[in-house]
Amino acid sequence: MGAAEGVVDQAAERLRKQFPGINIVGCYSPTYGFENNENEIQSILSMLSEKKPDILLVGVGAPKQEKWIYKYYAKYNIPVSIGVGATFDFIAGNVKRAPAIMQKYGMEWLWRLCQEPKRLWRRYLVEDARFFKLVLQELLQR
Repeated sequence: MGAAEGVVDQAAERLRKQFPGINIVGCYSPTYGFENNENEIQSILSMLSEKKPDILLVGVGAPKQEKWIYKYYAKYNIPVSIGVGATFDFIAGNVKRAPAIMQKYGMEWLWRLCQEPKRLWRRYLVEDARFFKLVLQELLQR
């Protein structure tokens, strides 16, 4: 579940070609703001109950995906739920991964910020600043 319309389907098709025995039981691209739309949430929960997957991958961005999983995991009763961020876009080939050296040193966020500054600047430079402050405080206390 996640990504823009059609992206999750593209990713599923690529995975089916790469792993012929994979069993993907469904794909869904929620609308923008779906987490506030009770009708869409009920529709998603019904679909999940009907499909009964063993693993649910949710790629709607952090922390929205983690909050959504936490709020509804008991209702959809799927053994494993994972927030996967932009993974569907990466698999579908719509978003290019950072160079290996940036991935190795945990700098993929910077690569993504440079690729999509209008969309990601607030997340990485404003909202994540709170996290870095907490990390710095923890380091100073030690």
